[in-house]
Amino acid sequence: MAETDHLTQIVSTSTARELDLFGLGAQIVHVHGADWQQIREGAASARLELAADFLARAEASIVAASFRDAVSRAYYAAYHALRAATFIAFDGDDHQQHSVLPRKIPDDLDGFERFRVDLNKARLARNRADYDVWPTANADWQRDAQWVVALAQDAVEAVRQYLSQENDERQS
Repeated sequence: MAETDHLTQIVSTSTARELDLFGLGAQIVHVHGADWQQIREGAASARLELAADFLARAEASIVAASFRDAVSRAYYAAYHALRAATFIAFDGDDHQQHSVLPRKIPDDLDGFERFRVDLNKARLARNRADYDVWPTANADWQRDAQWVVALAQDAVEAVRQYLSQENDERQS
């Protein structure tokens, strides 16, 4: 069977929802003027840039001695960076839940074992920083802030290298 016949057969047996999704996919490719792989890589890169923005905010919060804010922004920097890697590794954003993502960090990401453990710890620190009343002294949050910022810095850099490596492998 010719490839066009096979694809036409898929279309002819698709549900209305599937046809809507096919149409949306075609529209996305048309509007972007790029192939599907490039669009996926662009989406992951955009998420990594969001992570870098959160990291910059966390680092600025450290300088300003706003340690609770630093914990929160740094957690989201690590979370979004690792979500970008997982998006590429699993061909989709199926594991974005905060409690699920750490278990799905790709095995071929440098430092994946550490990130699997430490992202959970960072989430708990973020929850405490955002929701707990005590401790009330800002200085009591400094150690957590420094630790989570360091984790985020490592995650952003590891994912930057990972996405670059994945892109290089796809092009060769």
